[in-house]
Amino acid sequence: MSKPDQLEPLSIGNAFPVDTPAGDWVMVLSMAMNDLVTLDGKIHDALDNDGPEATYFLRLLCGTLRELWRLFQVADENEHVGKLIDDLVSEAREAYDEVRELFVHPEATEDDPDPRSWAEVHLKDVRNRTYHYPRVGSDELRDALAGASDEQAHRMDSGPRPFQFADLVALWISFGDINKPSERQRFEEIITTAKRIQERLIPVMWNALGVHLRSLGIDPHRLEAAEESDASSAPSESG
Repeated sequence: MSKPDQLEPLSIGNAFPVDTPAGDWVMVLSMAMNDLVTLDGKIHDALDNDGPEATYFLRLLCGTLRELWRLFQVADENEHVGKLIDDLVSEAREAYDEVRELFVHPEATEDDPDPRSWAEVHLKDVRNRTYHYPRVGSDELRDALAGASDEQAHRMDSGPRPFQFADLVALWISFGDINKPSERQRFEEIITTAKRIQERLIPVMWNALGVHLRSLGIDPHRLEAAEESDASSAPSESG
């Protein structure tokens, strides 16, 4: 195998041609994985250091995860993306199917005429309440203020999140009273499942990227090629 510095660099235009559904799908999944990995690291760093930003990153993580349902919907409806999924190796396909089950709307049954997926139950409201601040006078803000009324209203003199009272109310809006056993269990389930989703999507991401590039006749290792020298493209300063 050629070393990265011996491979020809690959342009985005060649790797992801415009109007290529499978390429579009891999690109969007790549965006999501960048966000998921970043947020997971931020969450654990904040938790390890008792950082007040941990709950903010968790809310962003839930919102990011919720957006994944569109990728599974497209894969079910678009034949080109469907073929990409079919071409995954067994390990990646099993991981894909496991995560898909959490996001795809279940079929209605006589016993459950209006079923909801795990993501709809646990992430939809969190996403909505994370990406949109509560309206002044809204029920969700009123309920959160009432529920958190006995908590200390504290402000820090320094730091990136000085208004701790706002974080407490935002946490209440997103997850309810996590001190209650039932809400605490739901909160912990979201954290645990979010971690599992990210871990299961890693082999899907790597394999899907390779399958897509090989379908274009491109060696995936070209993504690791050394960048072209800036000197070759920079204008000359002489003369």
